[in-house]
Amino acid sequence: MLKQQETICTIIAADLKAAEFGIGVTSSALSVGKNVPFTGAHSGAVAVQGYSSPFFGIAGMKFLREQVSAQEVIDRLLSGDPLKAHRQIIVIDVTGKTAVHSGGELGAFAGFRQGDAYAVAGCGLSGEDVISTCAKAFEDASGDLAGRLLAALVAAEKKNTGTAFESAAVRVSKDASYPYVDIRVDKHAEPVKELARLFDIWRKKGAGV
Repeated sequence: MLKQQETICTIIAADLKAAEFGIGVTSSALSVGKNVPFTGAHSGAVAVQGYSSPFFGIAGMKFLREQVSAQEVIDRLLSGDPLKAHRQIIVIDVTGKTAVHSGGELGAFAGFRQGDAYAVAGCGLSGEDVISTCAKAFEDASGDLAGRLLAALVAAEKKNTGTAFESAAVRVSKDASYPYVDIRVDKHAEPVKELARLFDIWRKKGAGV
């Protein structure tokens, strides 16, 4: 579980033409790639942070596979949740629509931005400029979804001047029941830079198997 004082920035997005749904995330907490990003082929993606819960991610993906809208997924997840003021939830559904919940008791800076088939959210960051920089980098990037998510994380890591990030992950689902991209880094001084290095190796080896 990620605690409130920890720093995290997440971007969730879809490339509807390529039928890809993905998440890029970087955090000061360990195992962010296991706990926060959940994606599924032909369904969407969900990320839960602040007080994260893999169970929320699993439940959110179940709703998305049932073709529930992004906002309805959040409404269902937060129904009766005693910790909703301490959570951020970011969802993108099969149509590319996004919804974000950002609780009022996340501490430090917390905020989000939504764009065309993407959303950025973070908490514990040094300021809103981390989120806006992350969003702009994604919009300006070219290429496939995974590469654009990585470009957004690189920009966020450079812009954040608060608590240092120590872990990062990119996860993208396409056609199969397992992720097309699932690359993670933990306990690293420059986790996004290291993630980019591993991603480059993955590409050169033919995008894995």
